[in-house]
Order: sequence, then structure tokens, then C-alpha cells
Amino acid sequence: MKSIQQFLIEKLKISKRPQREFDFNKPIDCINELNDIAQEKGLTVKFRNRKTNQGDFCIFIYDKSKQSRYLIGYDGYYKKYPEYSFEKCFKMALDYIDKY
Repeated sequence: MKSIQQFLIEKLKISKRPQREFDFNKPIDCINELNDIAQEKGLTVKFRNRKTNQGDFCIFIYDKSKQSRYLIGYDGYYKKYPEYSFEKCFKMALDYIDKY
């Protein structure tokens, strides 16, 4: 049987970790914090801060206990496409880790 706290976390999608403020003007600091959060769940985050065919950067999330390849990747742009900004990709990666 679930506790009330577990029920609320599932139904209201409340995060167990304290809410943090991220400075999206410092991507490396954000990625370091994201990696700390991921490690709590046995995940690893890799950040490729270089231009590729898919964008200006890539955020990869790995679970080496399940597979050697990355589980999911988020490619984005710093300025060209606001809908794929670092902040949005970071928040999607954080959401994925929270739900993992």
C-alpha cells in the first residue's frame, strides 16, 4: 500500500528533490547539476558542446546497466531556434530523469 506522500508524488508529479534555480547562461554549471541529479538514479549525463548537423550542443542520458548506447539525447541551438534552446532541452532532460 502506498503512503500519502507516494500517492501525491505520483498524481501531482511532485519531485522528491528540492527545486533548484538554474543559471541557463552557464550551461556547464547546469549540466554538472543535472549530472548530480542523474547519478542519484544511476544515470550519467554527457554534454557535447560543439556544433553538429543536429544543433549547437547535445545532452545525452545513459544508463550503462541497461545498454551501452544512450537512452535519449536532446539536441539544441543556443540562438537559432528558440524552441530548441538550451533551457528547453535542459528542462526536457531534467523531466526525463525525474520520471525515470
